Amino acid sequence: MNNTHLPKRVSTTPRALLIEWQDGHVSEFSSIWLRDNSPAGRDPANGQRLVDIVELPPDPRIESATLRPGTVLVQRVFAELLRDSRYQLRLRLRKGDLVAFDNRRILHGRTAFSSARSLRHLQGCYLTRDSVYSEAAMLHRKLADERHA
Repeated sequence: MNNTHLPKRVSTTPRALLIEWQDGHVSEFSSIWLRDNSPAGRDPANGQRLVDIVELPPDPRIESATLRPGTVLVQRVFAELLRDSRYQLRLRLRKGDLVAFDNRRILHGRTAFSSARSLRHLQGCYLTRDSVYSEAAMLHRKLADERHA
C-alpha cells in the first residue's frame, strides 16, 4: 500500500480536526461537519441523518481525537474521489439563477471566490422534509377536490 494514504500526525483545535499525511498534505475537518457526519447521528442501514441539522449545537468543540487504524484511509480515498473531476458537475451561475437540491442526497460545495473582483450574493433556504411532503400532500388533495367539484 502507498504510505501517502497513512496519517503522519493528528491534531485538534477547538473547531477543527487536522490530519497531516505522509506526503505533507493537511486535511482539515470542521467540528460542525464532524458532528453532522458522525456515525452516531446516522441510520446504520441507509446513512440517513437521524437529527435535523438545526438541532445540532451551534458551536461544537473538539476536546480530543484518537486515531483508529483503517478509518482515516477510507476518508483519504473518499477525499481523493471528491477532487476527481469525473465525479463533479460544475455550474457557473448567473444573476437570478436558482439551484435546488436535497442536502441528504447531493454532496455539494463551492469553488474559491475572490470578492475583490466582483460581488457575490448567495442565499440559502432550508426546508424540513416533513413540511415539504405535508404541503405536497395537501396540494394534491386540494387539486383532486377541485377536479371532482
